[in-house]
Amino acid sequence: MSDEHTSSEAQTENTLQSEVRTHRLKWSLPFLAAFLPIVLLSFYSFQLSSNSVRSLVEEENISAAESLAQLLVQDLRQNTKLAYAVASIPGTIAATEQKDEFSMRTRLKAIIVSNPKLHRAFVVDTDGKLWSEFPTAEGAYDSSYRDWAWFQEVKKYDRPYISGLYIRPQFPEKPVIAIATPIFVDGEMRSVLVFESEVQHISKWLENIALGANGSIVLLDQDGALVAHPDVEVGYVIDRSYTGNESLDSAHKGLLQTTEYTDPAIDVEMVATFLPIAMGNHLWVAIAQQPKAEAFALLNEVKRNLGVVGGLMTFLTFIMIGALARISAKNVLLNRSLEQKNQTMKDFTSIVSHQLKAPITAMKWNIEAVLDGDYGEISPELKELMETLYGVNKSNYTLVMDILNVSRLDRGVVTIERSVVSLRDIAERAIRDYTAAAKKAGLYLKITEEEKDIMVLADLEKVAESITNSISNAIKYTKSGGITVNLSRNNGMGIVIVTDTGDGMSPEMIQNLFSRSGVKKGNTSAESSSGLGLFIARQFMKLQKGDITVSSEVGKGTTFTYTLEEAIQKDIEKAKIDSKADL
Repeated sequence: MSDEHTSSEAQTENTLQSEVRTHRLKWSLPFLAAFLPIVLLSFYSFQLSSNSVRSLVEEENISAAESLAQLLVQDLRQNTKLAYAVASIPGTIAATEQKDEFSMRTRLKAIIVSNPKLHRAFVVDTDGKLWSEFPTAEGAYDSSYRDWAWFQEVKKYDRPYISGLYIRPQFPEKPVIAIATPIFVDGEMRSVLVFESEVQHISKWLENIALGANGSIVLLDQDGALVAHPDVEVGYVIDRSYTGNESLDSAHKGLLQTTEYTDPAIDVEMVATFLPIAMGNHLWVAIAQQPKAEAFALLNEVKRNLGVVGGLMTFLTFIMIGALARISAKNVLLNRSLEQKNQTMKDFTSIVSHQLKAPITAMKWNIEAVLDGDYGEISPELKELMETLYGVNKSNYTLVMDILNVSRLDRGVVTIERSVVSLRDIAERAIRDYTAAAKKAGLYLKITEEEKDIMVLADLEKVAESITNSISNAIKYTKSGGITVNLSRNNGMGIVIVTDTGDGMSPEMIQNLFSRSGVKKGNTSAESSSGLGLFIARQFMKLQKGDITVSSEVGKGTTFTYTLEEAIQKDIEKAKIDSKADL
């Protein structure tokens, strides 16, 4: 009997435990069903906030670094042009030929007195020996610069060279960079003119560029030497504490990167963007950085809130829902704030581009007037200098127009006026400004037609501008052969195919060819173009119900295909009536 009672109790206990487990499972499933979506929403909200904050920080860093890059490139470009101009004038050449130290020193003095950013100027012969200087540095006369990098580069390539930062024993408190330019006599290099430019004024630029509440910009030369830092005085000893950083090494290879690191000069953890800057044949690096604690303050606040809400949700689901509503509201405010800042940035870009367009255009007209002889005959040396200046001006004009077009696209204010126009007119307009350039490069540039009088609905100027981008690139990257612009029609579409015999492109390059973000991070030259041409071209084509596609193979050339809606007979007849009415 006792055994039966014991067996019954055991069975009852097992049943009870089973019912308890079933009951727990019954209530845990609805709880998990309610809790899991909230957890997922919390995670999504945090990711959204994280991405928004990180993008905002990166955009602020890039904007500040690009501001410094523009100032730096403009300053050094002016000094380089000045050095080149001084080395090319007859008086300098005559003093060099006669090795007239007094005459040369008089010229150097005039340059230094009129250019406060230049601390010293001197001239060395082809053996690297200094034979004229101003101001005089103790022990410098007749000293040898034969083994200096700037002397070796100028002597080897016969062209100007910008050095990295260095310390002079006579002036250890004033580190400088050298701008070295060859002096030619009868086509032969006889001496090297060197300007030593101080860098203290760059630190003042950094103080005037706003970056967050406590952000800063650091400038490093091609060797990783510290050129300018708002919190560190540069001088006496070259600071190379930044060398060895992987992001810095990548930037020196031309790659833009945003990462977290500790600034070795002030030992503060930063969120930094490493922006490469083209300085002659080398890349300097601007590090735009913000303290991590400050940059991610809002993100950390959101993270703490989510943690508290998640803990409370363990006990009360409805409290969690209320907390999520509050977090969602914060995300809405954050997104609105980001949209306002982005809109402000777009408006600012548009205003600045408009303001820059006028003086660049005026400069272009004046340079053309000088080259055309409107101000009298000019020397070959000055003509070469003016042609170089004209090329720089043309690049700057293209850069400004690209930025302005992107701003207009972002704000949705691009005006498209489609009309009936022939593909032949579009093609002729596209190649008009590049015929001379192709001929100069030894390339053919021709139009072929599979069928005459193909009419399309298009904005002639904007389509032509889109096509010129591929023609310009083709001329730039084609060494032999040429470019063919073929016109045809198919399935109600007018087709323009631009084919070149150039270098071709890899699949990786094609993947991001029309992407604004991909192009931005791949373009590292501060002196070339914006890299936005194909992005703008595709947007222009899509606004006209067309498109651009590309096919290419490395070493076998590239083909760009432009498609436009073909004009039907009704459109053509209406265009003829409108044309007669205008007459």
